[in-house]
Amino acid sequence: SASIIKQSDLPLYLYILRVFYRQFMIMLHNFIIIPFVIFFTNTSVNLDILLFIPAIVITSISLISTGMILAIFCTRYRDMGPVVQSVVTLCFFITPIIWTSEQLPKGRKEFVDYNIFYYFMEMLRKPLMGTVPDVTIWFYTIITSIIMLMVSTLVLTKYRSRIVYWL
Repeated sequence: SASIIKQSDLPLYLYILRVFYRQFMIMLHNFIIIPFVIFFTNTSVNLDILLFIPAIVITSISLISTGMILAIFCTRYRDMGPVVQSVVTLCFFITPIIWTSEQLPKGRKEFVDYNIFYYFMEMLRKPLMGTVPDVTIWFYTIITSIIMLMVSTLVLTKYRSRIVYWL
């Protein structure tokens, strides 16, 4: 996208939205399997599954905002791209994605409470499992999304004119 950014005057959020759109389409293609899983596991479906829609909107706002901040940061400091990838991998392993927080031994559960990714995962996971996410989960994720949106707007406003020179 560097050559396009240098030659055109398109909004910089457009490049983040392109990446987000591509990944969102992949996610929608993967969701085709959910009705089959529900059918074969005899899982009951209730209206709580509709809470997944606002959960995905809140998560999307946070992801797009974080993507903008990281894109500007990694454009300015080119060596930080692999560092960010390593940190994301580490966050994957310390966040209850392939394991649940209930599997942690006593005394280690508090560790999960400081992991913001945990709240986003629970906000997305619980409606799909037929339960309602706790109010604190909604609170933390909405506040985090608002903060990330404000920070990304400030960072983009401050560094918009310099990004072309960093490419």
